[in-house]
Amino acid sequence: VHAGEVPNIASLLKGGELLLTTGLGLGTRPAEQRAFVRRLADRGIAALVVELGPRFSRLPASIVDAARAAGLPLVQLHREVPFVAVTEEVHTEIVNGHYALLQQAEEVHRRATRALLDGGGVPQVLGILADFTANPVFLETPDGQLLYAASTGTGPVGA
Repeated sequence: VHAGEVPNIASLLKGGELLLTTGLGLGTRPAEQRAFVRRLADRGIAALVVELGPRFSRLPASIVDAARAAGLPLVQLHREVPFVAVTEEVHTEIVNGHYALLQQAEEVHRRATRALLDGGGVPQVLGILADFTANPVFLETPDGQLLYAASTGTGPVGA
């Protein structure tokens, strides 16, 4: 999540951000507004959130049309929203998601280690990975020959 009001905000972003703005940097002419939205879309932001208020009582058609043409999700907020609260909430969800993934990785590591210590081998580890990812897992040689395959819930299958 990033909040910004400057006209060149797109150059300050990496892509993937949710941009929060009151619209101060969007420009006053339709051509400026369309260009602003195109630059954000070209940068690859996740979505543009515009808070209505002193700058815009409603979003200009130039902004809405440019976002639609670029496939950029556009959200308008009809009342004041503390951008810091949005930022904190989204960042908390991201961190919690990363933490959950780390917990899952630790569980896979624990299960794979236990399988190996109990005398299992590559097929058992592939079965654990297949169950974890809910997808089939394949082990191939560098030239593409299949050595082992495992699918979910069925355990390892030797190739």
